[in-house]
Amino acid sequence: MSTTPFTPPRHGSSECTFAGASNEDVDAWLYSIELTIELYEIPAEKQVLFALQKLRGEATAWARTEKNRGEGDWPGFTSFSEDVRKRFAKRQSPLRNRIELICLKDTGNLEEYLRRSQELASKIPGLSEEEEVVAMVMGLAPKEKEAVLRSGAESRSVILDICRGTSTAAALIQAGLTGGSEPMELCGVSRGGSTETRTCFNCGMKGHLAKDCRKPRKTFKKRLQSMEVEGDSDGKKTEYVFCLSNKKGNPIVIQGEINGMKIKALVDSGASENFITNK
Repeated sequence: MSTTPFTPPRHGSSECTFAGASNEDVDAWLYSIELTIELYEIPAEKQVLFALQKLRGEATAWARTEKNRGEGDWPGFTSFSEDVRKRFAKRQSPLRNRIELICLKDTGNLEEYLRRSQELASKIPGLSEEEEVVAMVMGLAPKEKEAVLRSGAESRSVILDICRGTSTAAALIQAGLTGGSEPMELCGVSRGGSTETRTCFNCGMKGHLAKDCRKPRKTFKKRLQSMEVEGDSDGKKTEYVFCLSNKKGNPIVIQGEINGMKIKALVDSGASENFITNK
């Protein structure tokens, strides 16, 4: 026990006080009291008395009632803090806090939404992680919400990672659409360019594509060639494949392997068919 006389800190009448009102944060008040106790080196036997003299209004009435009931003889500041928190922490999480958490929406700033959601959840005693996660997912923006639901994740930490990853990917895509170099030209026509130089694959006329052609569809049997390809059995069978009728244009050729067979794939965004050959 300290033998040094305790000199109470000189605070104003409204400093470091707590009345138990619904708009007061009991945890913030207790933390302030702890800092003051440490700063002024208030001895352990005086800490509860120091905290009691900072109570006002309903909080004072509560402390007096506890004392009259014989339950106000707190052995130390820790037990006093626990009782104060049990009594007034519920006042910090009324129905409006739950409603605010449920109604909270991501309006474009994901990090701010996640911060506010966790802050509200921390002020609701007894709120399970499952309830917190449900409320958080309900308020996410459509892309993040869909990504979370598709993943089937239930852990809050995993869901946070999915949300942040989806948000970052969306930002990168948006940056790619609004900036960067000019789009690569396919088939001699740039993205968003005129269709005047395009030739219809169906009728051979310029100015439109085959998918927009109003003339009757031509049969392409004459443009089919027969060639031997490997079948399911040990032998070979004859099948039809599409081939080019001329060598105009600048097509994209992709080489690869399918079921052990080396192939070349001709990709033309302006054509109605693509072509595959093993030659």
